[in-house]
Amino acid sequence: MHNIRLVVTDLDGTLLGPDTSISEEAVQTIAELSKKGIRFTFITGRPYYAVERFARQLVITAPIVTCNGAVLCDWERVLYRRSFRLSNLEKLVRAAVPKGFTVLMFQQDTEYSFSETGWTRRRKEAGRAVPVREITTVNWPVETADKLNIMTEAGSAGFDTLLDLVAEVKDLYSVTVYGDKGCEIVAKGVNKAVALQELCKQLGISENEVLAIGDNENDNKMLAVAGVGAAVGNAMSSTKSYADYLCTLPFTEGAVEAIRVIALRDGDYMSRKDD
Repeated sequence: MHNIRLVVTDLDGTLLGPDTSISEEAVQTIAELSKKGIRFTFITGRPYYAVERFARQLVITAPIVTCNGAVLCDWERVLYRRSFRLSNLEKLVRAAVPKGFTVLMFQQDTEYSFSETGWTRRRKEAGRAVPVREITTVNWPVETADKLNIMTEAGSAGFDTLLDLVAEVKDLYSVTVYGDKGCEIVAKGVNKAVALQELCKQLGISENEVLAIGDNENDNKMLAVAGVGAAVGNAMSSTKSYADYLCTLPFTEGAVEAIRVIALRDGDYMSRKDD
């Protein structure tokens, strides 16, 4: 058994349910971690502004990793930021936007879209509008970003038409392709595993004292680096292959399962759930 001193979890598809909510059981479980001296935080692909509302629901006791490892921040300041130049991505963005894909660019503290799409309209209706920036206003050789995200609409196809252009930049950046749903791009060498190692250094703990929980390909290396990597029940098969512990339950319930069984050592938890 590992002596867990830090629990880190992905958000979408992991700690968040399908409706992007966090259960009361999860809130209570994470509060128990703090009482036992075990620190807790997120390691997510989302930018900070998109995780703050979730962080305020929970007892967060360590810096938060955002943008797939590009930004590490606490409540007051950015501890580090790993940005990249946009110069080699102009061709890809100019090809993606006319196809109707949502292209998001996170710069400093703002996330921009390059066009209005179904996704941006839904965000606006929910009160979280994303500012639209014209491609022609970007100084591509000079400007930097923390993350670039290309997304298709749910149920739509066509991302395969961009794969050749994505392949052209794969050696220049860290690129995660999500099947036919899109991709995320961060600076070369940036990923959740590297960010976890940096976080452990700042906290003065070993990676072997970490429980990491995830569901998707961008979590794979993080699960491999952690002392215990757990994959929630709805995780991709490739992610499950990196995990030491496979949760029986999906989404939020799976994250709670991993925390209770591994970090809190609640050996009777699953039998109580079965009852």
